[in-house]
Formats: sequence, structure tokens, C-alpha cells
Amino acid sequence: MWSKSAMPDLCGPQTMDARHVRWLACQVFDHPAHHILLAEYCQAIEDAGVRLDRLTKLVVETAASWSMAPVVAAYQAMREPASARHWQLRGLDTFPPTAAL
Repeated sequence: MWSKSAMPDLCGPQTMDARHVRWLACQVFDHPAHHILLAEYCQAIEDAGVRLDRLTKLVVETAASWSMAPVVAAYQAMREPASARHWQLRGLDTFPPTAAL
């Protein structure tokens, strides 16, 4: 089906971006069922991303009114410098913001 050298690193630090989606769309399979399986897999990934975005938004909105919100904010303030050092050690100038919890 695929040679290891022709396959992009889909398990690396990047998420599946447009380049990976284009690569997947160009694949040729011997059996039509493989195309169906790939399409279902890609749809499942897209659905999971939408669900993750929706749930993240709900958690952020709900966390603001939570009785433990000040404790979580204090914990995040303590974690942030360590997180920044982690990303700096990886050679990145900026790091992703911590979750709003």
C-alpha cells in the first residue's frame, strides 16, 4: 500500500494540516473499500476536532463561574514559567497559552 519513506510523519509534533490532507487525498488504492475507509477516518478526525473545540469553549465559559476558579488561576500562574522554559528549550520563541481552566 504505502512505502514508509513516502508516508509523512503523521504522528509527529504537528497536527494534520492542509499539506497532510492533500497528501492523503492523492493516495491511490487497489481496492475501493480502502478509499471509503480513508474518507471515514478523515471525517472522524474532523468531527473530533469540532467536538474538541466545542467542549473547550464550554469548559472555558463554565470555569469562570466555578468556585475553584481562583485556585486554578493561581496554579496556572505557577506553571506558566516552567511551561515557557519547556518551549524555549525546544527552540521556540513563543509557547501555546495554557488552557483557560
